[in-house]
Amino acid sequence: MTLGIDVCAIPSFDVEKRALINHYNILLPTEGLLIPVQSLNEALADKFIALAYRARLIKPRDLWDILWLKQRGISISQVLVDQKLEARGKTKDDFVDALAIQLGKLLKDDEVRSDFNAEMSRFIPKQLKERTLDDPAYWAYVQSQITSMSEPLLGRGQSKHRFDMGL
Repeated sequence: MTLGIDVCAIPSFDVEKRALINHYNILLPTEGLLIPVQSLNEALADKFIALAYRARLIKPRDLWDILWLKQRGISISQVLVDQKLEARGKTKDDFVDALAIQLGKLLKDDEVRSDFNAEMSRFIPKQLKERTLDDPAYWAYVQSQITSMSEPLLGRGQSKHRFDMGL
């Protein structure tokens, strides 16, 4: 059995203690051990930063994880994104530009879709694949959800007026 642990040089800003989960029903001395982990809100902030700054094409797992977190009621925290950017020495303007480029690829580059389907097909159970990747409407859902979640990070969709009375 192996245990994967990510170690990062960037500090965590929203830490929670969680019990290790035993997925194998094997008696382990680590059962119930509380360890400090990033909150799901911070994980989502990291995923958007990764989406913006990956050098290669968009990493399919980033897209999947963003949607998985959203479906669990996690929303993006601008404060956490700003803290993460500052810790990396990145500016907000640079992040907005990088994220906009990646969103353009997500919406227009068919290679992103084929990479996503090929990569995620290797990892998800058959019944989940049938409900998601095999459904022709699923990719449009991925695109629209990632785009709408990105809007606040891009500074779009926010009122320009102090006393906005629009509906």
